[in-house]
Amino acid sequence: MRSSSAWGRPSCSGWRSSVTGAHSAHLVAGLLLVAWIQVRAWFGVYSQRRHLGVQMAAIYWYFVVAVQLAIFVSLYLTPRI
Repeated sequence: MRSSSAWGRPSCSGWRSSVTGAHSAHLVAGLLLVAWIQVRAWFGVYSQRRHLGVQMAAIYWYFVVAVQLAIFVSLYLTPRI
């Protein structure tokens, strides 16, 4: 038997909170990475020929967004997993 939350719905198991927490940590890491890239850009570190850091940060950020969509669909749009 599942335990109920204060709102009468079954309480979420620990794995859902763990997945959401791990994704949130990666989201914060991505935001810090983008901020770091922006600061370096202000100081003129990147140019047309030297921009690998910007590309890697963009790839990381798009991966985090893709995982966010997968998490949303699998954990919140499906009724029960």
